[in-house]
Amino acid sequence: MTILLLRVRRNSPHISGVSPLTWETVACPMKIITGRGNHSVGGIAILGPAVHDALKNDGWNVSKFLGFVRVDGHLND
Repeated sequence: MTILLLRVRRNSPHISGVSPLTWETVACPMKIITGRGNHSVGGIAILGPAVHDALKNDGWNVSKFLGFVRVDGHLND
């Protein structure tokens, strides 16, 4: 199983001396919400295809869906 490390912002209040950004682990598969492109020029999705192509070019096993991209791990794992 592939484990992805993501930098995520917690919704908790900022505690003095502690960064609101922290490392957390998320197990695959992971869904990245990109939107359908309804607000893009011509209603054509831009973000979803760009995220899909960038991950694919970096060797990730990804699938493109309407409004999101699913990451199923790295092809070299």
